[in-house]
Amino acid sequence: MPNLIPVDARNVMVIPKALTGLPIRSLTSRLLPVLMLLLLGWSGSGDGTAYAGSTAEVIAQRGRSAAVASMLETMAVSPEVFDDGSYQATLGAFAGKAVGRDEDVQVAYFLACAALFDGVARQPELAGRMSQLLLGASGNVQAYLRLTPAGQAGRMAAIGVLFESVARQPEMAGTLTDYATLFCGTINEHAPLGTAGKVARMQAVGQLLTAIARQPEVADQLTDLALAYLGAADTARQAKTEVQAARFAAIGVLCDDLARQPEMAAELLAVARQFCGPARAADQRSAEAMAGYMRAVGVMLEAVARNPEAGDLISTAFAELSGGPFADAINRPAARGAAYETLGTLTRAVARNPEQKATLDALFTFYTGCAIQPARQD
Repeated sequence: MPNLIPVDARNVMVIPKALTGLPIRSLTSRLLPVLMLLLLGWSGSGDGTAYAGSTAEVIAQRGRSAAVASMLETMAVSPEVFDDGSYQATLGAFAGKAVGRDEDVQVAYFLACAALFDGVARQPELAGRMSQLLLGASGNVQAYLRLTPAGQAGRMAAIGVLFESVARQPEMAGTLTDYATLFCGTINEHAPLGTAGKVARMQAVGQLLTAIARQPEVADQLTDLALAYLGAADTARQAKTEVQAARFAAIGVLCDDLARQPEMAAELLAVARQFCGPARAADQRSAEAMAGYMRAVGVMLEAVARNPEAGDLISTAFAELSGGPFADAINRPAARGAAYETLGTLTRAVARNPEQKATLDALFTFYTGCAIQPARQD
């Protein structure tokens, strides 16, 4: 597997060495938060440690934890592969708490947690076998209480998959919650999030909103889980620019979910307010945040095109949570460039629903500040 995997047209993410060899594509859509530190260029700081001169135990545990993630995915699809126990025996036992401070061990461990949650939702009857595999080979949260930025992002990624798994298999919610407590721990058991963890948290909020839209009957349960494992929005401190951009991305997810489930608008908006927090004037001071805002406008436009009957609902929610439009944003190069990207998104939205062209053009102009020009008369 190459060391670079393009995840979308704007970002190329570098996979940590602990992940080399994992079937990463099968989890990429859910595990983008694991890789946030790689977008931001952070590693090796925080409470945990990136061991430069790694001991033999640490090196072995990196491979062991990576194998657990892969094996859990395989077990959910082909459990018979593990019937004789030979692979589990070959894998060996967790090396102990000390190795849990290594950055690559942490990343692979939380990928394995995500694979566990996903596997339990797909194969509930294998829950016990899967959890024992993870516990025996990688330990539990008590070994992972001093997280690096990568570890914080990885934990948030696993919690995002937890939300999806509860929505997919509500009858397993109790078991999944028990495993989340055992393997990830609540937010109060860990040190305050750094910037990478906060960015990943915002992506998990997007997964939470989508899980609620897909399974409205467990909305209250999912919200309680989010309070315990993500924590409510921090409204006391001003967020870093990367977190502001991630917040706009979560608002875009909300718009998409409102288009799919407009009858859940009140509940979805309440959750978004609780976990995204209110719009702040400072959000428009950063070029990076404004670029994120422009891209969120594009998601909003596609949501309106998908469900024009919910257009007013979607645009009103977007305005409230984003704080837009921002009059000066279009004058900043980064934001203008992102606005042009959104112009491309606008064309897709119009192609999807040509009857809404006038409405979509107006929304684009209003929220980006980039007016649609008349065609040239040559």
